Amino acid sequence: MTNTQGLGIIRAMKLILNTKKIKNELKRQKKSQVWLAQQLGTSRQNLHHALKTKSITQASKIAKVLDFEPKDLLTYEQDSLCQKETHE
Repeated sequence: MTNTQGLGIIRAMKLILNTKKIKNELKRQKKSQVWLAQQLGTSRQNLHHALKTKSITQASKIAKVLDFEPKDLLTYEQDSLCQKETHE
């Protein structure tokens, strides 16, 4: 049996790219990820990786191409569960 007294659970929030919104907007505009990659000056593979990992590094560029504010393409998700020692 493990003694967990003094440990608290913390759920961290992580800022990520809202890939669903991007894909929906591409569909609405009848554009493809290949087209978006070309507009960004990157390869389709690099764009696919950024969308898969939900990396925010391209958020500003993607937002500009799709006519969004960068903040509108970002969202939060729960990061992995962390434990932090608490002192009571």
